[in-house]
Amino acid sequence: MPYKATIESTLRNFQYKYIHRIIATNKYLFKCKLSNSNLCDFCSENIETIEHLFWECKHTQPIWNQLTSFLEQQQLNVKQQLLYQKQQLLQQQQQQQQQQQPSQQAALMAQLRHGGNAPPQMNSDYNQNQYPNY
Repeated sequence: MPYKATIESTLRNFQYKYIHRIIATNKYLFKCKLSNSNLCDFCSENIETIEHLFWECKHTQPIWNQLTSFLEQQQLNVKQQLLYQKQQLLQQQQQQQQQQQPSQQAALMAQLRHGGNAPPQMNSDYNQNQYPNY
């Protein structure tokens, strides 16, 4: 699935590393003696793990807050759009029913003229001259 979502090879590489938890954080680099500190490069307050780097760091939190706010707004916009479309559909259905009522009334009148029996082949192409009153 992740490979179908991304075409760019550098993003694919990052996705693979993130999913398999093989991103070189300061915690790992410090353990391998490739870094002087295991603290986060951004905040220098906590140990830099994948979770901290992408989710918990005070410098990444504003990004997540903005994204969350944006998505909530989009969801609200989608919800409003769906409600509007539902309202439009209901109005169309009501208009169709109102348009069908006169033809239903005409069919009822024709049925009453024929002694309670509907004329044969009663449809929208009904011609009164074709079926005279008996």
